[in-house]
Amino acid sequence: MEPLSLLDICCREISRHKELYREIRKLPYDLREYILEWIRSRHMLTDNNVSDFVHPQIERLKLANNFMISDLGIEQIALFVNLSLKYLDLSGCNLTDKSIFIIENITDKGIEQLTKKSKDLTELILSGCLKITDQSVVYITNNCYNLCSLDLAYCSAITDKSIGLISQNCKNLKSLFISGCTEISKQGFIELSKNLPNLIILSLGKCQKIDDNIVELMMENFSQIRELDFNNCTLITDKAVNAISTKCTLLETLSLSGCTRITDKGITDLSVSCKKIKILLLQNCELISDFSIIEISKNCKLSRLDVSYCINLTDFSINAISENCSNSLKSLNITGCDKITVPVIEEKITKLSRLKVLNLPQNSQIGDKTIEKIAYLLRKLVRLQLRGLEITQNSITSIVKYCPNLRILILSWCSRINEGDILFWENVPYLHQLKTLDLSWSEFSEEFIHQISSRAPWLLTLKLYGCRQIDDRAISIIVKNCSFLTTIQLYGCKLLTDQSILFIAENCPNLEFLDFNQCFRITDKSILKLIECSHNLQVLHCRSCPLISNDALNELKMKIPFCEINV
Repeated sequence: MEPLSLLDICCREISRHKELYREIRKLPYDLREYILEWIRSRHMLTDNNVSDFVHPQIERLKLANNFMISDLGIEQIALFVNLSLKYLDLSGCNLTDKSIFIIENITDKGIEQLTKKSKDLTELILSGCLKITDQSVVYITNNCYNLCSLDLAYCSAITDKSIGLISQNCKNLKSLFISGCTEISKQGFIELSKNLPNLIILSLGKCQKIDDNIVELMMENFSQIRELDFNNCTLITDKAVNAISTKCTLLETLSLSGCTRITDKGITDLSVSCKKIKILLLQNCELISDFSIIEISKNCKLSRLDVSYCINLTDFSINAISENCSNSLKSLNITGCDKITVPVIEEKITKLSRLKVLNLPQNSQIGDKTIEKIAYLLRKLVRLQLRGLEITQNSITSIVKYCPNLRILILSWCSRINEGDILFWENVPYLHQLKTLDLSWSEFSEEFIHQISSRAPWLLTLKLYGCRQIDDRAISIIVKNCSFLTTIQLYGCKLLTDQSILFIAENCPNLEFLDFNQCFRITDKSILKLIECSHNLQVLHCRSCPLISNDALNELKMKIPFCEINV
């Protein structure tokens, strides 16, 4: 994260003077949209202020997870926008009884008003809007004839009626997301496939009624499909995968994670017929073996492969991946694949020169030598998970030294990270790109905290769950080195006192998420300091903090009304 620009500083000041929001209407449209995105990303949009930011020429409007937007806000938007609006994201606007407010949410009434005015919508995202029913789909399909993408994931009230309306009236639809819509039956799925043969992306994850028979009937008409998501559709077997393989030869992305009945036969069928597959997700498919991975790697130029907790995979799988996908694979997750040995990790995974994401298994034999070799040879890594490994800070210095583009580093449950030669830190460069660091349940010294935090000045997220040795002094070191932090998780750090929260509030002006559950020494003094300094705070977790009073929390609710407080 770069230092705040002048425009961002202005946005921050604007957010603190809500009484002046109406003046924003006088600004040029592009500035209004910039401020809108800044306010939206901090969940500060409400029914009362959203109309101050929108304008008649706005084409894209993202309101995701702003719980203070209800039907009233949608009606306000409908008054200002016209046919220019092409993209609208209302995902997650579904919460009720938030803080001291009672929110009506987004319901069918709001969707009715919106679709009357925004008939040229091409992309509409309503995922997680729990009060949306079939009636909303009536309004959408009667008015938005140009719709290309519709996301109704986890709108649990949606039934076959909606699917019928979509399939009959949305002939331009290319992408449909209905994961978690558990009321849709066999009839709905079949009607969908008959009337929307041009779908390119279809997400059906956690639709528990889907079985082999339904998949076979659906795939008869989906020859153009490119992306399919069947994650946690637990009834499907190799028979369904065979139907996909036979009919969907253009398939590029397939998620079968959690489909625990699938075996090698299904995956080998896939490898023979669907040679365009680039992304394959097989998490928790415990029945597949090396044979599946050998065949799929031979026939498909994979860019992403997730075989986490496929417990039967061995070195033969990694050998095949290394031999066949070295020029294409960018993401590999082998968490829980405990039969893969250290020599193969060192010799074969390090040949995947394009790899950017790597999640390693929790193998007690993986040590500093292995990690140093990985860091030295895989310098394009942006995400590295080393959870539970027997590594020391020598590994960390190697990572910092050789992986300058690293953005996410997961070191949770690394019990020996405090060991190693402190002199290894000499001449180690900065990790300018590092945004997320997870040290949860690990053991480390104050000196280690100083060394790593001083080399990650743009860090945004720090996770320290269960770090019992963390004290106020360590927190002061962290926040002075990493002043751009927006998320700090301190669950169970029992040595912390109010002094830590004072350090955080004073040094991290962009703080949005703070968790100090089970930090028993923290008192009202911390809450008052957050009220004074942390105006952007969105989420506060303070369960099992007996010295914090309801009066202090109520005052925080009044002063920072957008903050979600979990006690």
